[in-house]
Amino acid sequence: MALLAFVVFCVAVTASVYALLGEPDWAQVESPYLVARDSLLSDGEYNTVYVGSSVTFRQIDPRVVDAVIAASDADSVQPQRSINLGNPGLFPPRSTAYLERLIENPPPGLQRVYVELFRLDTITVNYRAPEIMRMITPGLYADVVRTIAAANYSQRYKVWLWWQYSRTLVYKYAGFSMLGYLSTERELRPFMRERIAAAPAGFYAKDAELAASSFADNVATMQRVRDSFVRNQHRLDDRRRLHVSKYDRDWTLSSSPYVTRLNRLIRDARDRNIDLIFYLPPLLTPAGVEFAYPVFLQLPESQRIDLSDPRTYPQLYSPEYLFDLEHVNSDGAALLSRYLAAETVRLR
Repeated sequence: MALLAFVVFCVAVTASVYALLGEPDWAQVESPYLVARDSLLSDGEYNTVYVGSSVTFRQIDPRVVDAVIAASDADSVQPQRSINLGNPGLFPPRSTAYLERLIENPPPGLQRVYVELFRLDTITVNYRAPEIMRMITPGLYADVVRTIAAANYSQRYKVWLWWQYSRTLVYKYAGFSMLGYLSTERELRPFMRERIAAAPAGFYAKDAELAASSFADNVATMQRVRDSFVRNQHRLDDRRRLHVSKYDRDWTLSSSPYVTRLNRLIRDARDRNIDLIFYLPPLLTPAGVEFAYPVFLQLPESQRIDLSDPRTYPQLYSPEYLFDLEHVNSDGAALLSRYLAAETVRLR
């Protein structure tokens, strides 16, 4: 009992310090790559953005989307000008926090935001990263716990997810590395600078980076992933069947804080004349399907696009258009971007 009281006292003291000093600024702790991309919105050059993880960063070509929409809307006095803000590791609830920031204080001229639906972030590797530390608060932790409980995951997987987020909360509020976290200053690493230089619109397909990167470790990692996919293409059949079968599965559509936040963001965006569109990408893993598809079904039909059906988009599940089991290649990205644009036109 005495030990428990001491732990509670320590956590209370730590929480008081955070409350007194305040959390670090968003730009201090977030991915320098995302911060650098986000800064390009301030002058009003772009009226459309794409928010998501590497699935967005690697697969959505803004130039293709803009061109297809322009061709279908030749009389528009304000053509779509978009930039890809996809960032590796930007999974919910991190992407939702960024969305709230973007919608609450939109940059000049923002008209449309595309948002990727993906699996619930497990934060297994980067649970001590400053962007995760800033995100985790007792209130958000409670929301995540309820979101996990409402998800269509097995009980075992739910416990595992709960442990990941609990570990982050404890790490933060037990005071570990508090001084380092509160004084964080993140710098843009050299390979990120290379990516920005190579992809001014924010889109950078994996095969393009593999061919052009000057960083040997980066090339070796991507080549291993590529080689593994080539050796194990039978797994693609399983992924294809998974995505076909999800339409016949009896999903539990339980509301969660995450779904509530997304629907609130849709309303808030509409109040600011911003069109918020959620899209379901192809090739989601089983964990991605189990989390993202039920969420997708609980969003308004006018604000959602499904690009994951192998029957409608068979090429997105064909080896010649893929880099690995979760990403299309450059040719696949061109197709995916055209499909996204066509569905946008249909919604309008």
